[in-house]
Amino acid sequence: MAAAASLSPEELLPKGGSARAEEPEDELEEEDDDEELDETLAERLWGLTEMFPECVRSAAGATFDLSLSVALKMYRFSRAALWIGTTSFMILVLPVVFETEKLQMEQQQQLQQRQVRREHSIPLLWPCRFCSGHCTSSRVPPVEGA
Repeated sequence: MAAAASLSPEELLPKGGSARAEEPEDELEEEDDDEELDETLAERLWGLTEMFPECVRSAAGATFDLSLSVALKMYRFSRAALWIGTTSFMILVLPVVFETEKLQMEQQQQLQQRQVRREHSIPLLWPCRFCSGHCTSSRVPPVEGA
């Protein structure tokens, strides 16, 4: 070890110049990349867990479990609440809406019938032969030969 530390950097380089010294470094970097790719993300995360004490790991696991169970309970609750709300709306509110719409249509039809009756009940004004004016009692035009 002491002998390796006393060597100069030039002595450590392979013979043949500095250009050849870079090539092995590039090859080493490629080999390092290959080794890094062999390790999956799960393996890396599992390796990181060893950095923390057991109490921290167990607290993190318990927190995760609690969060998961709360999320599942909230999902089930929201699903049930949505079902109850939707069916209640359909049973309680929609019939009222339909009846209100039906009543409005009936009122509109009655209003139209009243307007039609008024149009037919308004006397048509025709020139009168007797008074040279307009008579309101005559609904049909006078007959010329009568």
